[in-house]
Amino acid sequence: MTFAIIQCPLPQLFATITGIEKYLGSGLIKGVGPVTAKRIIAFFGLETLDIIENQIERLISVNAIASKRIAMIQKAWQEQSCIKEVMFFLTKSRCLYYISSQNL
Repeated sequence: MTFAIIQCPLPQLFATITGIEKYLGSGLIKGVGPVTAKRIIAFFGLETLDIIENQIERLISVNAIASKRIAMIQKAWQEQSCIKEVMFFLTKSRCLYYISSQNL
């Protein structure tokens, strides 16, 4: 198996509702799929990532999110901190690398 790295300039992914929704709904954060991501973003908007990072207990206000799911999200959020930081850095510098598995 080989990996190809493709450079793509993108707008600031995490500065938009759509970007935040794609990130949260991507499956990287256990407990948040596409439907839950939409619910969270509908409630918190552009403040979503800050809420998850600094006031995660506020997720209880979102329909269909209970304490057990919040604990799961918090654990996954902490486990994904390195990936999250790299993605934030790359999108902030308007550059994101996609790694795809291909037989070249």
